[in-house]
Amino acid sequence: MHRHLAALCGAAALALAAVPAAVGQSVGDPASAVFLLITAHHMPDGTWSGAGYGTAFFVEPDGHALTNSHVVYRAQHDPEQYRLLAIVGREFYGATIVCASRLQYDPTKPNPTGIAFSRDIAEIQLTEPALPFKRWVLHTDPPYELAHAHEGALPTFPTLALGRGAGQNEAVTVIGFGHISPIPEVWTASGMVTKDDIRIADGTRAFELTFTAPAQPGNSGSPVLNDRHEVVGVYTWYGKTQSNIGWAQRIDSVTPACR
Repeated sequence: MHRHLAALCGAAALALAAVPAAVGQSVGDPASAVFLLITAHHMPDGTWSGAGYGTAFFVEPDGHALTNSHVVYRAQHDPEQYRLLAIVGREFYGATIVCASRLQYDPTKPNPTGIAFSRDIAEIQLTEPALPFKRWVLHTDPPYELAHAHEGALPTFPTLALGRGAGQNEAVTVIGFGHISPIPEVWTASGMVTKDDIRIADGTRAFELTFTAPAQPGNSGSPVLNDRHEVVGVYTWYGKTQSNIGWAQRIDSVTPACR
């Protein structure tokens, strides 16, 4: 199945400075289990810059999380030049790829005719920060510290419960990160399931959503939640001509991610 779709991974224009770390905090709501996942690029001059970003959410308290395969694509295919940086609250961590779907296209290249539906899921594991800097700073005026390196052992992370997919006309909510320039912030939109059982050739099942707010770069990997705050899907694609229409992979079709 091939449609005029686009993936929701954002291109980042973020940079770093190596300075001491401070102490972070988190909030106690569903959004506390959702975090920003940045692909950091090791530049020729030795500095690190953001090459893209997306959304991930915790499914295990030890730091296992789910996102889209296209979000982690650069770090998977060129780990010497690209690393994952997970920003949880105001702290950042490293992240390793446990597994990621093999995609039918290259998400780093333009796809003017759109992309095909296919399984697009990755599992990652948060780790202690392993990059040679202490702060992730945006080059705004004045500079803005988005996060600082976590120190010590990994904490216990809040998690989202997994549901079984969404039904026709069911109301849902999406929590993720969008390109709200210049600072990425939490993006939340309400929506309704307009097609509840889209069959994909590789066996993955998806559903279509219509939103009250248009999708933004960076929403890839966002959890789609029902009214019980259970994850029923992973938001993955949006329509190039109508960005308030999107498609999510059913959570019961892409878990376990490593199969």
